[in-house]
Amino acid sequence: MIGIAVFALLILAVSWRAARAADVEHAPYQVVDRFADFEVRDYPATIEARTLVNNDSRRSLSSGFRRLAGYIFGGNQRNQSIAMTAPVTSAPTATGWRMSFVMPASFSLNSLPEPIDGEVELVERPARKMAAIVFSGWATSTVARRMEARLLALLNEAGLEAAGEPVLAQYDPPMQLPFLRRNEVLVPLRGLPVPTVAGPAN
Repeated sequence: MIGIAVFALLILAVSWRAARAADVEHAPYQVVDRFADFEVRDYPATIEARTLVNNDSRRSLSSGFRRLAGYIFGGNQRNQSIAMTAPVTSAPTATGWRMSFVMPASFSLNSLPEPIDGEVELVERPARKMAAIVFSGWATSTVARRMEARLLALLNEAGLEAAGEPVLAQYDPPMQLPFLRRNEVLVPLRGLPVPTVAGPAN
């Protein structure tokens, strides 16, 4: 009986976490083509809060996340709280990583409060076309690199050309169970028409 009760509590906890994750606004996109193991998406222009971290150590990446979280939790010129969105993205740079939070669609670049932390910047990303491969589990650096290599190989087989570095997108909070986690590797594409209107939120 104790085992059944513990299992039931685990299911309830997982369901609650999944429901909370589903309540978070997701960056909008529209799927425009599906292949066997990946899809092509149109992303509209978005506003992001970004910060740079100088290496790929877990401590450094956590520091970058805390900087961005500090901004949306009131670390700005208006002491204004901004809703968390998904996914959190990271992309390689020459010296480390660039981490980003997509801002809620209700904000423009002019309506967002200025960050207090000088290492956080607000930028507008133009509309873009991206290839995406989805996977679950923990998105360790080893797993992310493997998925990047797989997606790039699939793009080559499909005759599609990457236009930039892969981006790792993570949708779930740290406490989410590994088999329920949603991760993606996104790669910008060259030679395809760029979207001109926003796609539906996912």
